[in-house]
Amino acid sequence: MAAPKAISRLVLLVTAVTLIASLFPLPTAAVTKAEVDEACRDSREQLAEYREAQDAFADAAVEYEAVLNQIDQLEHKQERIIGSMENRSEEIASLREKVEEQAVQLYMMGGFSNPGIILSATSIDEFMASTELLATVTLGGKESIDSFVAARNELGRFQEELEDARSQLTLVRAQAADVLALQEQAMERERAAYSKLNSKCR
Repeated sequence: MAAPKAISRLVLLVTAVTLIASLFPLPTAAVTKAEVDEACRDSREQLAEYREAQDAFADAAVEYEAVLNQIDQLEHKQERIIGSMENRSEEIASLREKVEEQAVQLYMMGGFSNPGIILSATSIDEFMASTELLATVTLGGKESIDSFVAARNELGRFQEELEDARSQLTLVRAQAADVLALQEQAMERERAAYSKLNSKCR
């Protein structure tokens, strides 16, 4: 009877020791926990870097969208100017033809004291601006010339606006490329920081 009791007591003793060991871990377990805490601390730094990269990416995305909107506005402005220039060019061509017809009629009727003015003018613009033509044409003809000059001046203004719009568009497109590069850099930083995160500490 003594032997079975001794064995039973030994089993109880081993069980008790095991339970106590599980409730009160040895210093080795404490070191492991400290290592885990240290790993989480480092990971939290990576998490902060990751979130910072996310914010930078979001800011760049907003700025890029604003630049794209600006490009869209400039492109529409450019299209409107080109449309206006085409309309004015058609108007100028029509007025030019009308004034040329009047000049030929005046020439055939002997309206010019110096018929050679038609041949000596280096351009139709120079011819229509000549003093003799302006003094000879009828009121309707003068109105045509005035309209021609006004349309031509407006066409010149549109040309300046178009050149300005194109210059702005070039600058804004370069700005868009710079912002896109910043956005891509932020995305790479975000990916790099995320890859270093401890899955248990995310």
